[in-house]
Amino acid sequence: MARTTERSCHVPMGSRAAALVSVLSALGSACEASQAQQSAPVLVRAENPIGVGPRDRVIVLDAPTGARREIYRSEGQIADQVAVSPDGRYVAFAEVVGSEPAAEGRLTLLALSGQVVRTIKSAENRGLRNYVWCCDSDRIAVITGSSREDPAFRPETLHIVDVRTGEEKNVESIWRPLQAAWAAFDSSLYIKGAPPPEARGKPGGPWPVYRYHAPSGRLSTTTHRGIFFSPDGSYYFDPSVEGAPFRLYRTIDDQDVTATLTPRQTSPGTAQAGPAARATKTTGSERAAGVPGPVEPGLGCGDRPDH
Repeated sequence: MARTTERSCHVPMGSRAAALVSVLSALGSACEASQAQQSAPVLVRAENPIGVGPRDRVIVLDAPTGARREIYRSEGQIADQVAVSPDGRYVAFAEVVGSEPAAEGRLTLLALSGQVVRTIKSAENRGLRNYVWCCDSDRIAVITGSSREDPAFRPETLHIVDVRTGEEKNVESIWRPLQAAWAAFDSSLYIKGAPPPEARGKPGGPWPVYRYHAPSGRLSTTTHRGIFFSPDGSYYFDPSVEGAPFRLYRTIDDQDVTATLTPRQTSPGTAQAGPAARATKTTGSERAAGVPGPVEPGLGCGDRPDH
């Protein structure tokens, strides 16, 4: 996936709130509207009605008529765009509420009726890092990590939250999970983690990719190099982060096929994209259909881990 674009929020808030906005802006979807995958088209977006300043409203747009319906008004600001659950029943988004020195970031889970179904607040010194709908439309995976104000290092943790009950299931045995993406083709959550302590300082050290198989609850380590898959699972890619180039891989053998993205000239003035290029185009359209955009594999703002 392309790198998530962080939008500037011109808000007269203190340093703590500004830092929260910066962190949470890296979490949400980069698309301007989201569409449910399995029901009638549902377009949802966060916006400011006057077009400038922080986003503080969640709007549902009727696709056929263009009619707009406000379903939520934040007491603070919505850090980025929304992520719609696969069945179109729920919307998730990160927001910052309150003022200095008590500003806090939280993940709000909203029904399309406008009812707040659940709020996941940042615990003390544990900020939101990443979230993605997974497993089914009633569960969402959340990564939390140390806040910037916390001088102590606490590794990121991954847990899966049941939207209806609030029950949390921790996914253990992952050293510093940094990114997560749901792959519907094999009912699995793919997680990219930081290199383990013993691999630190080694050039080209691996960033391990784990597979959490939702139906069985089994966690395994894969040989993959990225976590964002095409809808049929034939290809996956690793986004461009911190100057590293975008890479596309074939899933079956982890072969780097980025070169196939170059259009092939078939006749003067025409070009034809290879199968891998078509796969990434498909993935892009799925992203606009409610799959959250990429998150920088760092501390919420695209930073490489420094612990």
